[in-house]
Amino acid sequence: KSSSSSSSSSSSSKKNLSGLLPSSVKVPTNLRYLREASSIFYDDSHRGEDMPDHMMHDPSIELIHPDFSAEQARILQVPALHDRFSSYFGEDFGQQEPLYRRIANITREYPYGPDLLKELLQNADDARASILHLVLDQRHHPTHSINRELAPLQGPALVVYNDAAFLDSDIINIQNLGDSSKISDLTKTGTFGIGWNAMYHLTDAPSIYAGDSIYFFDPLEQYLPSTRQGHKPGRKWLVESLKRGGRMDQLAPYEFPMFGASFGGGDGPKGGVTTRTRPYGQTLFRFPLRSEPSKISSRTFLGNEARDLMNDFAGGLEQCLLFLKNVKCIRLSVWCEGSSSPRLLHEVGATVSGSKMAGFTAGGDPRQICNSFIKNPSFFDQLHALPDRLYSVSYTVTIEQTNWCDTDTPSPRPSSSHSTSSSFSSSSSPLPATATSRPLFTKRASKWLVFHEIGCGPARKMAVDNYRQQQLQQRLVGSYNAGVGKWVPFVSVATPLPMLSSSKDGDDVDDGGGDNDDKAVLKGQVFCMLPLPANTGLPVHVNGFFEPNSNRKDIWISENTAEPRTSWNTTLIGGPLAHAYVSLILETQAHLPLNAYYNLFPDTAACTTPIWKALSKSVYNLLILPDRRILSLQRDRSWIPVGNSVFPPVHGRGTQTSTVTSCLVQDQADIVNAPHRFIVEFKSHANFTVECATPKYLRGFYKNITSSHSHSGGSVSHYTFADPPKPSLISPEIVRDLLLYCVSDLASLSPSKVDESITGLPFKITNNATLMYIFNPSNVHYLRTDDRDVTLVPFSDQYVSGDYLPPSLRSSHPALGIEAFNFGAVLKCLPRIIGPNNNNVHRPVSLHETTPHMTVEWVIAFWKYVSSSVATHSQVQELSTWPLIPLISNGGGDASSRLFTSLKDNIFIHSKIVSDPLLFAILCKIQQLYRIDEHLMPNVGSLPFAAFSVIDCLFKYDDDDLVFDTLTDLDRTQLLQFINSDRRLASVHYTTIKAMPLFERAHTSDTPAVFGPLSSSTTWAVAPSLPFSVAHQASKTQYLQNVPALASLYTKLGVEMWKPSAIVRSLFPLWFTMTSAQQASILEYILVHQRALEIEDTGFHRLLQDLAFIPIDDTN
Repeated sequence: KSSSSSSSSSSSSKKNLSGLLPSSVKVPTNLRYLREASSIFYDDSHRGEDMPDHMMHDPSIELIHPDFSAEQARILQVPALHDRFSSYFGEDFGQQEPLYRRIANITREYPYGPDLLKELLQNADDARASILHLVLDQRHHPTHSINRELAPLQGPALVVYNDAAFLDSDIINIQNLGDSSKISDLTKTGTFGIGWNAMYHLTDAPSIYAGDSIYFFDPLEQYLPSTRQGHKPGRKWLVESLKRGGRMDQLAPYEFPMFGASFGGGDGPKGGVTTRTRPYGQTLFRFPLRSEPSKISSRTFLGNEARDLMNDFAGGLEQCLLFLKNVKCIRLSVWCEGSSSPRLLHEVGATVSGSKMAGFTAGGDPRQICNSFIKNPSFFDQLHALPDRLYSVSYTVTIEQTNWCDTDTPSPRPSSSHSTSSSFSSSSSPLPATATSRPLFTKRASKWLVFHEIGCGPARKMAVDNYRQQQLQQRLVGSYNAGVGKWVPFVSVATPLPMLSSSKDGDDVDDGGGDNDDKAVLKGQVFCMLPLPANTGLPVHVNGFFEPNSNRKDIWISENTAEPRTSWNTTLIGGPLAHAYVSLILETQAHLPLNAYYNLFPDTAACTTPIWKALSKSVYNLLILPDRRILSLQRDRSWIPVGNSVFPPVHGRGTQTSTVTSCLVQDQADIVNAPHRFIVEFKSHANFTVECATPKYLRGFYKNITSSHSHSGGSVSHYTFADPPKPSLISPEIVRDLLLYCVSDLASLSPSKVDESITGLPFKITNNATLMYIFNPSNVHYLRTDDRDVTLVPFSDQYVSGDYLPPSLRSSHPALGIEAFNFGAVLKCLPRIIGPNNNNVHRPVSLHETTPHMTVEWVIAFWKYVSSSVATHSQVQELSTWPLIPLISNGGGDASSRLFTSLKDNIFIHSKIVSDPLLFAILCKIQQLYRIDEHLMPNVGSLPFAAFSVIDCLFKYDDDDLVFDTLTDLDRTQLLQFINSDRRLASVHYTTIKAMPLFERAHTSDTPAVFGPLSSSTTWAVAPSLPFSVAHQASKTQYLQNVPALASLYTKLGVEMWKPSAIVRSLFPLWFTMTSAQQASILEYILVHQRALEIEDTGFHRLLQDLAFIPIDDTN
């Protein structure tokens, strides 16, 4: 038979033939003789070409006829030339690894999952296919006309179709395990090898139908056992040869008319005739599903495993089309056993619109324009020549996905026209579901904004340098450095867009910086044209010519940052990708609602790895540039840079934050509508402190504001809510909230710092809630405590309302013009109540001469308040300049005719000041007093005013003003006791009191009392109880009469209160200077008071013993 037919021999037929051969068979030689098979040789691997001439011309060596293949020679038991000259050639020796083991290692490194199907999608995109169609073929195909070893492969399989031709270079490339010429093609993102061999998770024997052949892989050498050493574990069959050989069953699994794969009949044993099959211009992959464990993998597909894998793959189809350059439609179908055609399960299509370009000079498909530019042979030369020129393209891609119910319900058959449209015609749509049935399909669409960029900066330089290094290596060595991939500074970013346009005027932004709705924020992934299973934590999908890990699960990042692949990824991400990210953010301002727009900004804390956190930092460093108008003003939705913006108040400072934001916006502050997390992002990662509407900012914004209104030609002191200084200040409630916010950060400051921070704010609201004053010391207002305050000062604009003050300001703050209502408040308001004070008028004044506020009731309330308040001496003196003293009229008239007079030159006394009539008489003896009306001036006895008025008449006198000579001894003592009753005497008063002749000298009962002042040059003491004459004569101290009621006054005046024991001790050193009578008096005193003296002075008894004072007996 011809070599083509013999090449299909199986191991079983070889064994059968060997059993039928006689022990010796004659076969033709190269010299056309018949010789015994055992006496001739076949040239294995053409080694004879390297043999010496004497061996080649050895007459004992004959070779089998060259038409016989090595496999046929072995069947005929012809020995190999290698065996004849083994001593010359040597024997095969060395390390090797079975192919299936290498493949098994690849499958272990590339985990099983839907991502392995993405490899087929990537290969289709690299092949410039527009359609990828996966069919789960559950049929069992006939096995009558195929070799028995191939029968297991006729069962269920995954069939993958794309509409691109499989080129000769692809045929060569796919046979290289883990190596590929794609490394040198910048427009292709994958490499045959790793991705293709991942399909061994599903099968042990993949195959390809392309062109005029079927290519079959058999790494286990289980289905195509070979008899030739050094063989490749696979087989290529020409479709026409199979048809002529009658092996149509072997072609049956590739019969897919809807894909243009149709073989018709054959010219086999039955003699059928058909036209010649034209070369197949598309590509069909077939992966027979593994039915039993093998050396490659133990995974089998006996149930729904393959269906589940396809469903998982369908869940990510929408994202798969985002960054692909060519594939526009993906379909997934199932062809059930007994069905005449496959049933569509899932279909995804992409439509591009609305593109914008920068840097490119040619138009075309926006998905391919970057690819076409990169494919240009002068690509790197242009990058090198124009290092700062930015190339970018953005467009909108609409992705529609239809999912049919995974039941036996009919679904539209895949179109044989290979349309790339993602929409469905009415003819292909399923029948509508009835009211009681489930929907036959679900359809959803999404819209994405995709931004591509060929970046500048260090990444561009690295790419150019790497390209030149690779070209040099190619010229010198003949191959590229497989350890370093294709470095192209190409990156992409994508974000979903709303399907329906909507007004953005009502957008609400999460202004608290808290958690956003997870459903509204995209969970970003990293793409190498197709999504890797690694999440980035970013709110966008990012894509680029990254260096991936060997298992394509993530990008390559090692701890050694200088390692080339790590350095490339880091540079590409921190440079071009960050710039593209910012460009995407700026472009979405016209497409997204505000909240969705801000969700595009990276959240550094959510980033999954340091490399993506670094990207976030780079993005924020670019966003703070002055020309980046990225934040939206609340007042008019215009855009401003970060440096000009003010963020709204942070939640947590009370309930006033919404009021503060509204007021600042209304008052034309540059308040932006942005999340507060940006504050932390800009501060932490861009080292940029943004302005925030803190209490400090609010205080600065509203301080020292001016108005068109002025008062008395001077500076503005107050405003009305009808004409406020700022548009927002239209109600006391708003002003209260602003003030509460202004003081919310001052709790830890000193009162002086608080006053300094608040001074200048126009937020002091009067009690009638109609006016607001500026906080300063010149605008004094009082805190109202009760209704009595209003009675005394009947002016509502004189009070500040406590209801509109924060608790920290509801006390006296003179620097802010806030004071507690007190005696001083009444004094300051007297001009408005009584009228102008003419100090030259000292005559009595009647009520009708004052203002309407001056009534009998007011006078009564005034003196009641004075009687219960704390007034200083100067304040009491200030009252003396006002006509406030009600006198008893001589005629006893009614209240309206009662008179008032000044305290300027007169001293008035109330009968209740001194309860003792005698004391009142004493005071009258000193100076003329006027009687006060007890009805209009009640409770005056407890007033400081009354006591001070009497004391003043005593203290403010010249030598002739007051006459003490008319006073009796009792008058003097009672007057001194009255003075002592006042607890508000100051040191200056005590000096005056000492000069008054009111102090009684100590004397014996048989001597008269003497009164006089206390000389400051003399030591004064209270007279002791021992014999006064003795003590006085011995100590030379001046003594006052002991009056217990004046003990406290004596102490204040510096009069000494000696203890008897101390006096006795002071007399002993003078003992021998005394007369015997004096000594007897002292001894008698000691005997009588010995026990009291010893209690008072514990050492007194010892003193007596030392001095030998011993009593004779107990009675004398």
